[in-house]
Amino acid sequence: MSEKRMPRVLDWLECGDAVLESDPWIEFKVIWDAAGPRQPLYWIIDGAYGGSVEVKVDPDTGALLQVIVIDSPPSAPSVERVGVAEVADRSVPVIDRTEWGVKDNPDYSEPAVRKVQSVEELSFSRHGGRLALGFSSVKPVVRLIRCGQVSVGVSEDGMLCEVLAECDPG
Repeated sequence: MSEKRMPRVLDWLECGDAVLESDPWIEFKVIWDAAGPRQPLYWIIDGAYGGSVEVKVDPDTGALLQVIVIDSPPSAPSVERVGVAEVADRSVPVIDRTEWGVKDNPDYSEPAVRKVQSVEELSFSRHGGRLALGFSSVKPVVRLIRCGQVSVGVSEDGMLCEVLAECDPG
C-alpha cells in the first residue's frame, strides 16, 4: 500500500508559460513549458477519499512538468492561505527528486525508479473561473509560484498544497 507523503518544493525556475487543458475526459491537466529532453519522472497520488492525480517531473532539473487529474477527487473548499508571498511570474516549482532515488552508472547517474506512488487527501473545486486541485487539507499555503494562468501553492515546510488554474467560467 502507498504511504502518505507529498512532493516537496525546493525552489523555482524561470518558465515560459503554463496552461490548463480540459475536456470531457480529463477535467484538469496543467502543462508547464519546462520540459527537458528525457522521459519524465512520475508521482502517482491516490486520494485517501477518492481521486487520482499524476505528477510529471523533469528528471534533470526537478521542474514540475504536468499535473493531471486522472480520476476526480471529492469536492472541497480551497486550501487556506496565511500571509501568502507572491513569487515572480513565469516560474515553475522545482520538486525534490530524492523520492525516486539515484542509480549510479559508470558514466552517469539516473533515477533508481521512474514512478513513485503515495496517498494524500486530494480535493477538487471549481469557483467561477478558477479550478483548484488540493493536495492536503491541513497545511496552509504561504507561497504561490505563478506562471501564465497557473499558480502553485506551497506550505511553510515546502510541501505542494494546491494547483490553481484560471479557466473559462462557463
